[in-house]
Amino acid sequence: MSAWMVEPGQHDFYPNSRLFRPEWRLFFVQCAWRRTTGRGDGNIRTLGGVILSVIISLTVTGAHATPLKICEDTEDFAPFMYRVTDAKGEKSGDLQGVTIDLIRQLEKKLNRTIQFDLIPWKRCMAMVERGDYDMAADAYFDEERATRFSYSAAYFTLTPQIFFSTRRWPKGFPATSTHQLDKFHGCGVLGYSYAHYGVKASDLDLGAKDHEQLIGKLMIDRCDYFFEELEIMIGFNLLGKHYLEDPALGHQSIRDAREPSLYFMVSRSSKKDTELLINFDKAINDLKREGKIATAAKWRTAPN
Repeated sequence: MSAWMVEPGQHDFYPNSRLFRPEWRLFFVQCAWRRTTGRGDGNIRTLGGVILSVIISLTVTGAHATPLKICEDTEDFAPFMYRVTDAKGEKSGDLQGVTIDLIRQLEKKLNRTIQFDLIPWKRCMAMVERGDYDMAADAYFDEERATRFSYSAAYFTLTPQIFFSTRRWPKGFPATSTHQLDKFHGCGVLGYSYAHYGVKASDLDLGAKDHEQLIGKLMIDRCDYFFEELEIMIGFNLLGKHYLEDPALGHQSIRDAREPSLYFMVSRSSKKDTELLINFDKAINDLKREGKIATAAKWRTAPN
């Protein structure tokens, strides 16, 4: 996607500026970064005491004057949303991923400009709930959250897996069902939701701050297993982290785990949530029937 990179302080932006008109594409990168762990309502940790906000306005001819505002977490969520890195490994403001591809398709289907902002996940949900944003993207279903938000049609379903050390269990992990895990010690990432695996946060050691620490704990026998969706582990390839190529890291399916899906969320208190979801659901289902979501996702979720 072509875009302008705007450095902090390079321009003063006003609503009447040509860069804010719907027919222009814009990446606006503020000098900030804040990291939220997971797709759930997890703990937030700052890096360097700053917050990252990336604003994208994608172009559609004849779109509504007022853009549809969607927010997403600042955390890279490959293969669904991630920042492109240059030859030096530095992250740019250019976003790619299955969700970004989907939003481009939705703009065309809805004939509507979509503004896509990266802000910390808990703040994103709060701003959707009070009406500052129309939607949040890449959300997992959660019973408590469903009392506050309505969900769109699912646009991608992921594959739950259990990961283990092949050094300890070369023939596969001995538990094949979540009901057989009582005698094993599991690890997870702080703030992540594992409810779709049928376990509570209290059942797991959630001391890892990221997947690198999570795998490290597994390899030194600090835990026996961890859960993750296969597509997320494959997505790390896009970030230059080839975890699945390590023969010491095994994985397999686990019975009784529920396949999680990704959704857009709209506040139940919004007066336009019903109409918005009807239009979004129709567009998403049309794109599914046309095979465009599957086509966009295929190469990003391929193992190699």
